[in-house]
Amino acid sequence: MVAAAEAALNDPHADDPILIERYLGILGVFMSFLHDTPQSTDWRRFMACEQAGLGPPLAGFIKQETTLC
Repeated sequence: MVAAAEAALNDPHADDPILIERYLGILGVFMSFLHDTPQSTDWRRFMACEQAGLGPPLAGFIKQETTLC
């Protein structure tokens, strides 16, 4: 799926519907993984925290350090 998306990105003749289709294909594979994995509850919780900006504290610390340099 990723290879097809990369090929579409590299194709100068690929139009928006093709690019959207490739993106949705990748998203579909990811969603299937989240749904089918035994740890799906943990993954959903993790993704919800990431989307809300409540990621691991270490990530925020690293970001603060890199912006100070």
